[in-house]
Amino acid sequence: MKNFKLLNEIAFVMAHLTPFVYLFMMYDSMPETVPTHFNIDGEADGFSSKSNLVWMLLALNGIGYLLFLLIPLIDPKKLAEKQPKIYNRIRIGMTLLLAGLSVLMIYMTTGSALKGIFALGIFFCMICIFLGNYIQAVKPNYFIGFRTPWTLNSEDNWKRTHLLSGRILFYGGLLSVPVLFLMPENLAPFPPVIVLVVGSLIGVVYSYTIFRKQKKEII
Repeated sequence: MKNFKLLNEIAFVMAHLTPFVYLFMMYDSMPETVPTHFNIDGEADGFSSKSNLVWMLLALNGIGYLLFLLIPLIDPKKLAEKQPKIYNRIRIGMTLLLAGLSVLMIYMTTGSALKGIFALGIFFCMICIFLGNYIQAVKPNYFIGFRTPWTLNSEDNWKRTHLLSGRILFYGGLLSVPVLFLMPENLAPFPPVIVLVVGSLIGVVYSYTIFRKQKKEII
């Protein structure tokens, strides 16, 4: 069991290090000043030195790795212990998404900005689909899901809120994929981002609605 956990941890570390392998391969061909932000037309409007890109990737992957490493130790509701398979799958998915985002950031400094923005739209669709699929099964905790005062105080509220919002995110992300191919590349991130925002807002409002309804029933 200890050997499995060690191998599992090594796999996570290697996944987080993958973008740095790509960065090492591309580093000499990259200009000293690279674009780090793009406007709605896909034109670079923010720049930084390529050495700063290393620190950005370290922060993104380092914080992501440490967060999922520490959650089992500081989560009072012990999500990782109660649902180890779900937690591990969420960690695997988020690790791959962070690594993928890091590779995309590197690509956009040297490749086609518009293609990179389109890929970012696909990336956000994947986040919607992934989160929408797994949060439906996640039990109450303080780190993953819609952690409103009303969901955390009622397991029934938590379950119903996450079922609804999870389905909105999953199907919204799924339906956004073909939409991206019918619109300009520079607008590709908008459909999945709208799904994320709408799904989150509905989750918050719905959890409060359930709370108000249950309160009236008690009275």
